[in-house]
Amino acid sequence: MNPANTTSSPSRLSLFWHKWRFHLNVLLLLIPLGFMPKYLSEAALFRGDAGLGEREVGEVQVGPWSLRLAEFRNEAP
Repeated sequence: MNPANTTSSPSRLSLFWHKWRFHLNVLLLLIPLGFMPKYLSEAALFRGDAGLGEREVGEVQVGPWSLRLAEFRNEAP
């Protein structure tokens, strides 16, 4: 037999990887989606769409501007 015509069988690790790589890639896409609701709620808070925060502290005059201050979260430091 010609050595160029013989093919070696793939290793068990190679077979395992080719079989499961699609499933691993799907997990890499789905796991971050579980964290999206918290990210979107915080993004809305940063934009001001969901109000200023947990508790409004008050309004401060800074030169010609006025600032409304609020706590981001109502929790211990």
